[in-house]
This record gives sequence, structure tokens and C-alpha cells, in this order.
Amino acid sequence: MTNGQPLRRELTARALDALKQGQRLTDWGFDPDGELRGALKAADIRRSCETQLAALRVRKDVRTELLSHGRNSLIAGRYDHHQYLDEKREALALWGAAIAGWKAEAQR
Repeated sequence: MTNGQPLRRELTARALDALKQGQRLTDWGFDPDGELRGALKAADIRRSCETQLAALRVRKDVRTELLSHGRNSLIAGRYDHHQYLDEKREALALWGAAIAGWKAEAQR
């Protein structure tokens, strides 16, 4: 649980590494100082991803397509049938590169 705040950059890297190793989100969580605390929820990862992608200047419509269960407007949902696959791939590649950089910084 992150009390509604996104994870710090280096904690995002730690959380995603743990997920890749097969750990469940409910097994752990981090407090703002990096100590383990409570269960981490999928919403914590989504919130952190949204915030960090915004900081990386990924457009809001791409973030919405990537993270939302649906589009925010009736017009977009009804008339825009583009899948945004290339844009989503680019956003995730950018986030992945940023996470790798944050992880490298934290290990120095």
C-alpha cells in the first residue's frame, strides 16, 4: 500500500524485478523510505506507471490506452478504432529504459 502516492523511481524498479521473479503483489510492499511494508496492490503499479510516463512526457491519450479499462470519452470510444499498438510499445520501451536507468543509479 502506498497511500495513494506513486512509488519512487528506484522502488518501481525493485517492485517490477520482484514481479518478474514470480513474487505476488500481496506478499510485499515498500514504505517511502524503501522498507518493506504491507501489501502492494496492482493499483500502486498502475499509479506509478501513469505518473512516471507523464514525467517522461508520454501523451495522455497513449497513457489512457495503455492503462485504462476503456476510453474516457464517448467520441473516442465510438469513432477512434486505432489500436495504438506502436504508441503503447514506444511508451513501454521508454518506461523500461527509464527503469533500467533508475536501477543503475540506485546500484551506484
